[in-house]
Amino acid sequence: MKRILYSQHESAIKDDYFVIDGELELNNVSDLSMEAFKIVNSIEDWKILYQNQIVKILRQGKFLGLKSHYINEDESGRLLFYIYYFQSNDIEKMLNNLESDSRIINKQLPFETKVMLAEIKKKGILKTVILILIVALASFILWKIAK
Repeated sequence: MKRILYSQHESAIKDDYFVIDGELELNNVSDLSMEAFKIVNSIEDWKILYQNQIVKILRQGKFLGLKSHYINEDESGRLLFYIYYFQSNDIEKMLNNLESDSRIINKQLPFETKVMLAEIKKKGILKTVILILIVALASFILWKIAK
């Protein structure tokens, strides 16, 4: 399994959705669905790469995970949650696949992929600048102490 989308169903009496490698799995108690559930359930313990009010992106090794909700609602008017597992460290590729896998179950993401990528990259650049400033400051302090 290279990618898994696990999503809440609109109806409380129906099984949740599993889209595995781009295919809707209709049997939620199959070995495939049970293995997929174990994988997406483990994402909670992964390292957080990025987080805002809408989405949390996590990583473990060469795997990415994403937790969020759709703009679609369940029968009680609550937003539908989903968890996405992706076998790659390419966030852009993950978001594009998430978008297409979500269309299989007729769901809409609460963000535009391009906007989310720009926000993630901006935050990454900011972290790099802060890290460079900290290293420069530490180097200066060490140089002053050694002098």
